[in-house]
Amino acid sequence: MNHTEDSTAWTVSPDRVELGSPADRVRRLRAMAGVAHRELAYDAAEAIARQREQAVNDADQLVDSAYWETLKPLLTWSDWTGCAGFEDEEGRYHRPCAIAHLGEGVWLHFETRSRGTANDLYGALSLIAPCACGNGYLDLGVEDEADFLATFYEYVGSADTGPVACASECHSITSAVLARLNEH
Repeated sequence: MNHTEDSTAWTVSPDRVELGSPADRVRRLRAMAGVAHRELAYDAAEAIARQREQAVNDADQLVDSAYWETLKPLLTWSDWTGCAGFEDEEGRYHRPCAIAHLGEGVWLHFETRSRGTANDLYGALSLIAPCACGNGYLDLGVEDEADFLATFYEYVGSADTGPVACASECHSITSAVLARLNEH
């Protein structure tokens, strides 16, 4: 780059634009900043889409492998809605998750959890059901298919029964999970 006598004009190599006055330089930098900002926003949107899709894929795989008699016949990949990870008001990070609505206010919530190390991750499923008192939801972790059926029977009911009476457990659902449910 060669600097001429005029301090407002810069001569550059042929593959670069002549910058001209300081105002031209600022305009050029503004344009570059706008492009960079749009690229960052696009990259962030792509990362969120990948998180959501991965959560849905993981939830679907868990149902296919561990809940093949109960949930697999009822749910398909498209029944799940993925949610990106986020930080709540208290500064806690919530991992990406997936949610599937079963009907009558009953939901399944899937998330990947850690047993202590990043290499020891596992898929965890929770049943989210309205409390019998009508004032909240219960967030009930389930370990396997038998536990899912027992939990469902106790907290949602069967064809002949309703859920168990409220035992003041309905505050146990986190506001973050409830906010995700209300989005969908």
